Amino acid sequence: MLQTLYISLFFGCTFLLLDTNAYTYIQPLNTESGFCEGPGFKVAVGEEGYSTDESCEKILCHHGSREVFGCGKVIPPSDPQCHMVRESGHHPDCCLQVRCA
Repeated sequence: MLQTLYISLFFGCTFLLLDTNAYTYIQPLNTESGFCEGPGFKVAVGEEGYSTDESCEKILCHHGSREVFGCGKVIPPSDPQCHMVRESGHHPDCCLQVRCA
């Protein structure tokens, strides 16, 4: 019993320390064409894809819906040695990050 409590506390604290600020949602979508399609994305049903615009989203296309994973908000740094950067690549690599010198 006590061991279970310690394990639960460990994982709970770990998740709090990770500070993951992101969003996810499921959107009903007409996939009769065999694709999840919209402005900035076209992903085949059953496949994983990425937005082609600045939104930096990962898209899982399901029959009749898409599941979207996006970046969270980043608070601009007050330290002049720090700045915000956006790396190239797909989600989550393209999410804004704070870098300090």
